[in-house]
Amino acid sequence: MDIYVEKKLNFGKIGPALLLIIILIAAFFVIKYFAKNQEVEPSTTILATPNIDYSFLTSPAFEALESFPDYPSFQEDEGTSITPGRVNPFAPLK
Repeated sequence: MDIYVEKKLNFGKIGPALLLIIILIAAFFVIKYFAKNQEVEPSTTILATPNIDYSFLTSPAFEALESFPDYPSFQEDEGTSITPGRVNPFAPLK
């Protein structure tokens, strides 16, 4: 003897998702039909060529700057090699 139970749709569970889908569809149509395409006209004004002052490259203040230091963690020592911790870090642990 089989018992047949009819399941009713619970609007409390699917209501928010359905409402979100309706809002997204409405927003799509509002943007598509009510937003006007504005054509961009090319500018006829000629832009001035920038004048870059390169004199700062020879100034004493620029030459007084120090170079960025070479930290030992960013480079290998001469004659040694860096050994990795694991060949494949995503492999499962044994």
